[in-house]
Amino acid sequence: FTPTYRLQAGLENINTNTARYELVQHLNRHASYDWRDPAFPADGYTHRVSRVKPRDYTAYINNQFRLLDEQITLDLGLRYSDRKFNRVLFEDFSRSYVDPRIAATYNPVRNTLFRGSFYRNSQFPDAWRTEVLFPQDLGFTSARDPQAQRERMAGRYIQDNRLDTIKSEGYDLGVEQGLNLASGIFRGTYSAVLTGYRRHSWDQMRVQYSDSTGGAFGLPLSYVSDGTAHSTGVEFQFNKRRVRESDLNGFLTYTNQVARSSGDLGTTGLVPFFQNYVTDPFLSDAQYRALNRREFAPVYDQRHNVALVINKRLSKNFETTLLVDAGSGYPFAGGTQSDTSYFAADSQHSAKQFGAAEFTEVPIVLLNGRTLQPQNPVVGRSGWHYKVSINNNFYINRDSWLFLNIDNVFDRRFVTAYSTADNNGNLYYNAPTPERPQGTNYYGKATVLEPAFISFGVRTRF
Repeated sequence: FTPTYRLQAGLENINTNTARYELVQHLNRHASYDWRDPAFPADGYTHRVSRVKPRDYTAYINNQFRLLDEQITLDLGLRYSDRKFNRVLFEDFSRSYVDPRIAATYNPVRNTLFRGSFYRNSQFPDAWRTEVLFPQDLGFTSARDPQAQRERMAGRYIQDNRLDTIKSEGYDLGVEQGLNLASGIFRGTYSAVLTGYRRHSWDQMRVQYSDSTGGAFGLPLSYVSDGTAHSTGVEFQFNKRRVRESDLNGFLTYTNQVARSSGDLGTTGLVPFFQNYVTDPFLSDAQYRALNRREFAPVYDQRHNVALVINKRLSKNFETTLLVDAGSGYPFAGGTQSDTSYFAADSQHSAKQFGAAEFTEVPIVLLNGRTLQPQNPVVGRSGWHYKVSINNNFYINRDSWLFLNIDNVFDRRFVTAYSTADNNGNLYYNAPTPERPQGTNYYGKATVLEPAFISFGVRTRF
């Protein structure tokens, strides 16, 4: 046998000369001062800054070769990256990783293909989260009370955060079977693909509170690398490709997936859930950290997903495509956080703060008034939803055509996600009653399918 090769390699160097990040957080929403203003009130708001300048080196190599008369294809890759975090106040530090990638296909007989792969994918943490600077660290102080200003900020943030590299890896194993029909009403080229996969991620970046008895907000906070996530699934795909222009073609896919996560900074509602445990005076630091490592269904855990696309050329000049997208529901989200309130998907550890009041436990109820079960951050899902769309093309000539597209034909505005706050941070809250003197917050609409939308026009190539 004569193997064939394709080798690729490269080297990258990136130096960030200016890295600037600023965040103003108002603890008094009526304050409107700039923190550089001499009239800056020490009790008005906090301000954190980052000036971390990362320096990256990356090298990679990839080699693909085929064996046994191209029945076997191997794709081997290796990537190395190194980042130095050049900081202002604290000692510089570096992180590096080596990520392998292996993919293989085996074609023992015509129309049958086995494939498998393994990869590791690492990502450096956000540079600006590794060092939190206060105004005084850059020479700016409040003329009113610099010491009080710094103490207030020190009570809110831990400045030195030496985060680790975020790591993930995945495994895929599948088989594809093809079938050709040259004549008849079902003529065409068919293929069926079945793939199983598993994903695992660790050292994800999360918010960590330093002390379970640190006050109403559980401050000061820092960023830590201890989040984990897993997903396991199977995907089936059935494809039909046309032999002639008038043949029907399209595909159908179904995916079944189970995902679990301990929470990170952007993909789950569990972070607010665990933040509320901080306010429990009967919870020790050890218990809090143990709870923080537990995995639950994140907000992206959609168990079933179905997609169907059918395309048909009805005449020489007219073509239509039917698209169906359907899926099961997403878990209820834990809500959002702001400078005055924290929410969680838990009827025993849900809290709301008004003004200077202390946290109070407020049961979360559904829209139908049923109270959620205690100590369970994932209590329900939004339910199945679907959307049907139609795209039409009328060809004027080879390079120009008219189009008429109808998205969400039946105007089904399914609620795909529920949360205790909408996407703008507005809280779903019921005013106090004699039975509920602290009031109640409830699950309302977070995301809804877009209404029916019609677009039309002309396209041309030139």
